Amino acid sequence: MLHSYLKPIQLTLIAFAVSFLGHENVEAQNYYDWDSYTVYSFYEKVDLEFGAKGDDGRDIYYIYLPTSLDSGTYEITITDADGDLYEITGTSYYIEFLGFYGFAAYDDGVLVVHSSGGTFYKESLF
Repeated sequence: MLHSYLKPIQLTLIAFAVSFLGHENVEAQNYYDWDSYTVYSFYEKVDLEFGAKGDDGRDIYYIYLPTSLDSGTYEITITDADGDLYEITGTSYYIEFLGFYGFAAYDDGVLVVHSSGGTFYKESLF
């Protein structure tokens, strides 16, 4: 659920990085046979004003706020970010997985978003 302090998500503005796939294209790729990873949460990275401080008194430059994404199927690339988060490259959105995902060095895959979360599918190397 989007909170009132978040801007509405407009995935069309980031279409160059997160491309919507038509149902027929996704079916043809058989991504359901790929390795799947359950998405626990989505976050949006928000830059803070100069001089913002964390609870330890040190400067902080951004925070990650919980958010939701529009339901759909998207081709994305993820890479490692802070802590347990993975950046959807070219966007301000991040994923936290339910279990262990491991190192992501610009992993390409398919993200299926639905009302209760999502699943990231990555083609198996073996």
